[in-house]
Amino acid sequence: MDSRLVEEVRISQGEKMYSQSAVSDDSSTVYTPTHTAEADNMSYVSRLDIREGTNFRAPSPGKTYMIFHRESGKMICLKNGDLNVRKPDQQSGRYWKCVEKDGWLGFRETVSGNVLGHNGKNGFRATMKKHDQWEYFVVVPKGNEGCQLQSLRWPTLKWVGIDSDGRSLVNTTSSDEAALWEFVEA
Repeated sequence: MDSRLVEEVRISQGEKMYSQSAVSDDSSTVYTPTHTAEADNMSYVSRLDIREGTNFRAPSPGKTYMIFHRESGKMICLKNGDLNVRKPDQQSGRYWKCVEKDGWLGFRETVSGNVLGHNGKNGFRATMKKHDQWEYFVVVPKGNEGCQLQSLRWPTLKWVGIDSDGRSLVNTTSSDEAALWEFVEA
């Protein structure tokens, strides 16, 4: 057989699938993702059709997720340091590892290692490496509608919504203004 054949193998790094690409008979191996952003988006749409009427679960610490906005089908992405809700492309960081500290959840973008958190105003950013109070979240499952996020904005919890620009994450004061999310395990 041709040494350029690709064989899928599960690599124990996060929970992602990688392809092992043999480019020659020597021992050098290159690991590449087995899917693209377009494939992620397509598989999400088909999963949504299958999942209608099911209860969505909150994410679990230690697992990695793509976080989809239920209404638009776009994802929370980090691209060139800019955090927003967008249709992902190959340069977008869209995998978020769920972490836990003192009972609070957080979401660490897997490439940069930055944690989703407040920007010091009314919005959010992913620029910090440490999971501290500005990066604390609570996930509230809403049955078959998805999940809502709440963030600690001392001394209260605020709901996470999407600004009128359709891209920016913002704090909101009520669950009626909060966005609904789906956490799809990567």
